[in-house]
Amino acid sequence: MITHPRELTFIYDSEKTKDRKFLGRAKALRLKLKDIDLQKVSLSPLYLANICIRWEIPVQEFVNPLVEPKPLIQKPHELLKLLVKNPNYLRSPILIHANVFHFLDTFSVLEDLDLYADSSNKISLPFNFTKTIPQNTSALQ
Repeated sequence: MITHPRELTFIYDSEKTKDRKFLGRAKALRLKLKDIDLQKVSLSPLYLANICIRWEIPVQEFVNPLVEPKPLIQKPHELLKLLVKNPNYLRSPILIHANVFHFLDTFSVLEDLDLYADSSNKISLPFNFTKTIPQNTSALQ
């Protein structure tokens, strides 16, 4: 889950048109891209749990708001298992870079990353862009 300072981790679902568009835009950046297609690679519940803890994101935030029917599962560990087994329930695309985590809804995050990438492909983000890693681990509660 920890990414190299010169690498973006891009999690997407190749069956979703929106995700494929974001992938194309991400590949056009001047940065190394590690892409994970949810149709080809299964994330583990532990991987998602680590993301939840590291960035204090409740598991429920990972549920795709457009999917029907909505999952009725309330327990975080059971919801993680559902998201791993059914990638269409997982909100995507997801971008991870060093201390930055985003559910991508607009291209602006990718454009900001490209803007702040220097010629060595190292990203120097302005302070207000990065979200520091919280110390509290209450995201799975």
